[in-house]
Amino acid sequence: MKIPFQKFRSLMNKEQTPSAEEFLFSEDRKRLLKMLHEMGMAVDLSLDLVMQALEERNIETAHQVILQDVQIDNLELELERQCLHVMALRRPVRDSLRFLISLIKVAGDLERTGDQAVNIAEKVILLGDTPLLKPLEDIPKMGKIAQEMTRFALQSFETEDPRLAMEIYAMDDRVDDLYAKIFEDVLLLISRRGLSSRTDLEQAMNLVLIARYLERMGDQAVNMARRSYFMVTGKILDQELEASQSAPSNLQG
Repeated sequence: MKIPFQKFRSLMNKEQTPSAEEFLFSEDRKRLLKMLHEMGMAVDLSLDLVMQALEERNIETAHQVILQDVQIDNLELELERQCLHVMALRRPVRDSLRFLISLIKVAGDLERTGDQAVNIAEKVILLGDTPLLKPLEDIPKMGKIAQEMTRFALQSFETEDPRLAMEIYAMDDRVDDLYAKIFEDVLLLISRRGLSSRTDLEQAMNLVLIARYLERMGDQAVNMARRSYFMVTGKILDQELEASQSAPSNLQG
């Protein structure tokens, strides 16, 4: 049976026109992503400030980072509240539900990245203006990479780019390598100089802890990349990478 053209066109338009619920959720999605972006900008500012405070030994800037964290915490709480409100109001399923759950988790990862910046700020205050045992060489490098990873992870989520999420894993290897190098350098410094004063040992420990906090920032960015990948594809990123790495050996066998 032939369908009249006018009726066919009306059926096609009906299929292409989103429902009221889909339209409303689309507007909710834009609003929530805008909130996440605002939170990401606040975290990025904290990372800028804390690395500046460390390199310039600026205690005032370190205190600014600690105060800035209140805003980040409030943004995370409000974003979670809004996500839960949308869940209750729209009753999303499948992709929409996956988006909201992933968004809540990414916001939590961002909040913990802000906490790591606060941890570093507190160490900057403890270090004061005491001369450092060794120049800050690898720690600023770690900070730069960790900050880039955080930016890329957020961008991956906002633009739904799974390839960018996968690239973050390679960047994390560089952060881990730098952390291992800093740890070994500090141990060598202690053994060669025979550091025994409490002040020197505390400074050595604080430098290692700062590197550890930066390493944890990298881990949080990897977590965000995982959430982004799952949100877009519905698949587990670690499993996909493992499968891609083992594929050549399987072919050879």
